[in-house]
Amino acid sequence: HTDNVPIAPEHRDEFADNQALSEARAKSVAEYLAQRLGLAPAQIGWRGMADRQPIASNATEAGRAQNRRTEIVIEGYRPKRVLETDLETVWADGQGEALGDWSVDGRPKPKYRPAPVPKAPDPTDLDAWFAQAPVGKAAWLYPTENARPAIPATHVLIAHPAGTTVELRLGDRAVSRLAFEGAKKRRLVAISHWRNVHLEEGENRFVAIVRDKQGREIARLVRTVEFAGEPVAARWLPERTKAAADGVSEPVIAVRFFDRRGRPAREGMVGEFTVDPPYRPADRMPEDGMPTPQAKGRFVIGKDGVALIALAPTTTPGEATLRFALADREETVRAWIEPAAREWILVGFAEGSVGYDRIRGAMQPIGQGRGERKIWKNGRAAFYAKGRIQGKTLLTLAYDTAKTQGRNPTGHAGAIDPNRWYTVYGDASGQQFDAPSSHKLYLKLERDAFYALYGDFDTGLDHTELGRYARRLTGAKAALHGERAGFTAFATRTGRTKARDEIPGRGISGLYRLGQRNIVVGSERIWIETRDRLHPEHVLDRRLLSPHLDYDIDYLAGTVFFKQPVPAHDASLNPVFIVAEYETDGTTSQFTTAGGRAYLRAGEGGALEVGASAVQEGRPGKDDRLLGVDATYQPTPTLTLRAEAAQSETADFGRRRAWKVEGIVAQDAIRGRLYLRDVADGFGLGQVQGSENGARRAGLEGEWRINAHWRVRADLSATKLATTGAQRRMAAASVERREERWQARAGVRTVRDRLPQAAARRSDQLTAGATARVGERLTLGVDHEQTLNASRASSEFPTRTALRADWQLSPEAVLSLTEEWAYAAGTRVRTTRIGARTQLWEGAEMRSGYEHRLGEQGARAVANVGLQQRLHLDDAWALDLGFDRVKTLRGAHPRALNPNAPGVFGEGDYTVYSFGVGYTPEDWVANLRVDRRLGQNTRAWAGQASIQGRPLEALAAMGSLQFASEWGAGGVRNDQTLATLGAAWRPQADGWVWLVRLDLDWRRQRSAGVAHQRALRWIANLGANWRPAPDWELQLTLGGKRSDARFDALAISGYAGLASAELLYDLTDRWLLAMQGTGLWAAGMRRYSYGLGVDYALSEQLLVGLGFNADGFFDPDFVASRYTMRGVYLRMRAKFDQSDLAGMLKGF
Repeated sequence: HTDNVPIAPEHRDEFADNQALSEARAKSVAEYLAQRLGLAPAQIGWRGMADRQPIASNATEAGRAQNRRTEIVIEGYRPKRVLETDLETVWADGQGEALGDWSVDGRPKPKYRPAPVPKAPDPTDLDAWFAQAPVGKAAWLYPTENARPAIPATHVLIAHPAGTTVELRLGDRAVSRLAFEGAKKRRLVAISHWRNVHLEEGENRFVAIVRDKQGREIARLVRTVEFAGEPVAARWLPERTKAAADGVSEPVIAVRFFDRRGRPAREGMVGEFTVDPPYRPADRMPEDGMPTPQAKGRFVIGKDGVALIALAPTTTPGEATLRFALADREETVRAWIEPAAREWILVGFAEGSVGYDRIRGAMQPIGQGRGERKIWKNGRAAFYAKGRIQGKTLLTLAYDTAKTQGRNPTGHAGAIDPNRWYTVYGDASGQQFDAPSSHKLYLKLERDAFYALYGDFDTGLDHTELGRYARRLTGAKAALHGERAGFTAFATRTGRTKARDEIPGRGISGLYRLGQRNIVVGSERIWIETRDRLHPEHVLDRRLLSPHLDYDIDYLAGTVFFKQPVPAHDASLNPVFIVAEYETDGTTSQFTTAGGRAYLRAGEGGALEVGASAVQEGRPGKDDRLLGVDATYQPTPTLTLRAEAAQSETADFGRRRAWKVEGIVAQDAIRGRLYLRDVADGFGLGQVQGSENGARRAGLEGEWRINAHWRVRADLSATKLATTGAQRRMAAASVERREERWQARAGVRTVRDRLPQAAARRSDQLTAGATARVGERLTLGVDHEQTLNASRASSEFPTRTALRADWQLSPEAVLSLTEEWAYAAGTRVRTTRIGARTQLWEGAEMRSGYEHRLGEQGARAVANVGLQQRLHLDDAWALDLGFDRVKTLRGAHPRALNPNAPGVFGEGDYTVYSFGVGYTPEDWVANLRVDRRLGQNTRAWAGQASIQGRPLEALAAMGSLQFASEWGAGGVRNDQTLATLGAAWRPQADGWVWLVRLDLDWRRQRSAGVAHQRALRWIANLGANWRPAPDWELQLTLGGKRSDARFDALAISGYAGLASAELLYDLTDRWLLAMQGTGLWAAGMRRYSYGLGVDYALSEQLLVGLGFNADGFFDPDFVASRYTMRGVYLRMRAKFDQSDLAGMLKGF
């Protein structure tokens, strides 16, 4: 809003009238708010109202001042529920003041408030500035010395003698008079005030010239104001990090971000990060009011470029790897989470049964001689302990005898395969393991920055590229993370084998087949990787995925189904890969695998780091070995020099070497990368990126920012492939102009390719492109690459024209249309893309919109039925769609230079359709997705459907369907359908509780001239509990499984069933009477067990029982839960904790 004073004639070339002035001011405020709050264009709008809505009279100066205003309207949603917490922790620079004296379970829970923060000077408070203004001379009041504005605009206050004037210049030009608010006088002092003076990124040199009444210069004041740029580098600040693995508080990692000049990045900037497992970003509080675990975390850069990044509470100390997407590269920060001081905790239990019987029948073979045994024994003992020993040392100890008896078939780090276990659904429980081990024993000693353990671990050798050895194993590991020296070492005996697959995205969500089967549960790491099409060694984007949230995996079959389609390439034709690393159960023989890395640091802040690594991998016959050295020198935050050299020796390839040298700079106006690398064919232990196998590369990439509008880029590279002998040399340069609503670029490129047994190819190209924003939602773009010598051109650098239109549907999603034509070496290819575009795998953040509607079942809904739809139409409906087609109009599909990296046209012609819809009313979540791919020799269908909700207060129900069908070359066809139905009836009052689940698995494989295969399996189970009275309880279990398989003319079928009932009656507080009956049948065999038992509680920790079964049978799957053999038996159950142990010790 403005007043009614017309624009002066000398200023109408900038603002024609008050309407234009009001629009400019509204836009400036909107851009400021969007920048500070991290808002997308669709989340904020602005309008200029000129003088049409005054709130005071324009007849007076005071009234006009009130009318010159900006009104901000905030629209949003009220939370439907309020979450209460008993602890609020706020990190501040000063000390907090404790409020209240709360307690929970007898333990104090203080609430903190941050210490007062000094208030920044207000440039509009002229009374305060007059109080400090000198008399009789000129002085610069604001911005203060060393000021770092958070936005690209500032106030300017100059004190000067009354009767004089001030001319303000920024660089070589005068500051616009429209920014001048006027000069206020008090006696002998005057203060001139400028508002909203625009700042450029970098140093802004202001000059204030003070003149007397005759116009003579009497004083000249100079002040440089730095407006920090975007962050390009990051460093961990251990002195400001507050990270303890106590399992309760959030570890807070302090990271300082730097701009191109090596100075702290601008305050108020918002960014995102990912963190490698086992850590994850802290739970956030979205607008709907329910905290949701995020795949990505967010941070805000504060004072001095420092961001305090919160992680979820953890009990696992060690190195946390945080990854930030800064500028055009990924920055990795490694921080240390220390062990937390805590009192001793001890929990344990033991159970056992002993019986007298000669077994009459068994559902499974019981072993030689065991059928004659009169005495039968079975039991289990387990405990977990954690506490301080010897002062600062923290001990964690756990032991479980069942892990060698097949009763606890979990995977690495305790991961559970939902296809093997029937997990409880409809609850909000979480799964964490403080003592993960696939063996009986877990032992860990921790002190400050050191730990040693025996159990499940990640090798952690991923600091370097050539010496990388990342696996998930079980054995011994030790690590020291010191400021000047440290090491990581591990050793294990294992029969597992590692595997790595790089699978090109196909535009559909599944089914993707890994290279191996029988995968160890929880051992996989799967991520989506986008690689530069011209420099395949350069990863543009990497996103680590979470099992059951981002994908479903069949560990036995080695197949993966994603919750979102995986594109074949991005909008710039950069290929997208699925990268999977995992362990397989390959052999019963065990071999020793050991390795480690040590480092030394020197210089200020550890600027120089030198490391050495060694790995010996056990294999049948001769072990494989890997030796490596590395060095990193970072004299400034914006300059990094790296060097690596490694040698591997394997049974398959013998001795192979690799080395690399790299320099990265992002300083001032220059950003660049110089690299030299040579990787021999067959180098490494199976963890080298496929495109780098046998590749020798050298190159220089650079960008020069002339100013805020002009940029110049250059790219020189040379590649030679030892595997094929192919060579490529490339040189490119371009210039770019950037404005607020448009940008344009133009350049040249020359490429020379030499392939074995083929004529040399040369492509000389002119490149040009432009992007313009039309309105607030529409963006249009055009790109063209013109080959000047088409007859001799390389097929990977065609003459190419691309048209693109993006429509901003929501703050998170864009509807994109791209049409592209390419011509090279007699081949014409047309590509069409239509679809919703977000950052890859951003859907993990969008699931929060329906999690809260299911209350306590929300977290389970994500894993059970949560598909990720990218276009949110309103609170209930979400949509996703896509169309991608590559069509060769003439000629043959071009061949790529590097057989390990797809060419610019991908793997061939294909058409992909994708459609998804989600509906989330108040108490339901429903999703549907269908993908269709038509390739040159293949066809594929894929689909997923799911629904979960609460039709009644006591009833939760869910259903899911997943299907895939593939037709390949040679008439091969594979079909797969998985379906699940489930329900839980759990009323608040006492009564019946029911849990029901049905699973269906159907697979088929057909091919010409080969035996057809077909398999159908269904599993059903029901569990019920009824308490008609406080002293009575009835437990019912009913389960069944049937399998039918056909291999050509051979048919195989089998079934198994279980029915059991147990009636419990509390005779007294200590005596319990039990009556049970169990029936088991399979393949024509029937076995029954029934009898009576009585239990007596000797104490709260110990229960003993005596029983007799009139009939019985043996089956290892059910002996763990109850004694089912015939005859007399005695059983015992005990539990204990640290209080019980302390009581026992007092008795001695």
